[in-house]
Amino acid sequence: MYLFLGLLLISSIFPQCDDFSQIQCNYDESCNWIENIESGDCSDWSYNNTYNYNQCNAIDACEWSSYQIDCGTATGYSDCDISAGCSYSWLTYTCSGWTTVSECSGGYYEIDNGDCVEIPECNELDDSNECNQNDDCEWIEDFSNQVNCDTLTVNQCGEYNDFGCNVEQYC
Repeated sequence: MYLFLGLLLISSIFPQCDDFSQIQCNYDESCNWIENIESGDCSDWSYNNTYNYNQCNAIDACEWSSYQIDCGTATGYSDCDISAGCSYSWLTYTCSGWTTVSECSGGYYEIDNGDCVEIPECNELDDSNECNQNDDCEWIEDFSNQVNCDTLTVNQCGEYNDFGCNVEQYC
């Protein structure tokens, strides 16, 4: 019981960015939303088959509809002949019957298939080469800790080895 509560507490303290919605991700400073925009027009799915019906209905902005039209609107044999349910009369040069038209309507749409990713801790990287290999980090020199080795005494030189000061060369 205590183990479960402990894990629950830890998971709420250290949330996983990949579980976040875009709004949650934007409010968490350790996470970054990477956009992946898919866009198109609902009419792109207006073909009479099951795949396009499913694709159309999978997009919130689009809606699949089917309706019947009078074949008498066809302008000739070729228009009449391609429509299921229509028949052309060579005697009267007319098209008769009814056909079903199916289409995906709704206009232009955009879908953000983005992901929430954890921002790496760049300050944990050891040097500028390691930092520059990570696209999310930028190496910033901290000039406030720079030391002029020539002004140090022999005793101080040992304290500033990390800054390139050594007794043989400078002090």
